[in-house]
Amino acid sequence: MDKAKVNLGATEEQLTLAYDDYLFAKETFEGSLSKQNSLGETLKNLGDKKTALTSSFTQSQTQVQQKINGIQKSINDAYGRLKIEPNAGIKDGIQTEINGYLIQIQEQQNLLSIATSRYHQDLAVIDFQISETNKDLHELSNSIIPQQAKVLEFKNQALVAAQTAWEANKQALTVADK
Repeated sequence: MDKAKVNLGATEEQLTLAYDDYLFAKETFEGSLSKQNSLGETLKNLGDKKTALTSSFTQSQTQVQQKINGIQKSINDAYGRLKIEPNAGIKDGIQTEINGYLIQIQEQQNLLSIATSRYHQDLAVIDFQISETNKDLHELSNSIIPQQAKVLEFKNQALVAAQTAWEANKQALTVADK
């Protein structure tokens, strides 16, 4: 009976260690699965952000182009008036008006240039983030998680073996006690 108690105590200790190892492997594995889901969500959010950025830029670009087109129409009208105006003083006024319109077009083109540069910078940042997230997700899905799944299975088998040995020693103690 003393020998059965010693065996039961030893296997109980092994069972505790095996259970702790299994729990650690399980938590690590589940943490990686959670990270995989999080990375997938991050990719979705980055894709949405990229789409919104492109849509916003396209809308701004269209608005600026419409302003430029409106100013160009005013310039064309002013040139038409300039051609038929006989009075030199009024012609000077129309020319000043045209120059003002040309400055407005230049301002709009400058705004468009700045917006385009900003868009390309923001897009490059998002593309970089998408690339890095894809790399992390690929490594996690193709390397880390499968390796952790193997470790978890190994720890589970060790736990089952320790539990079986503990049950056998528990039964042996019961038999010895009888």
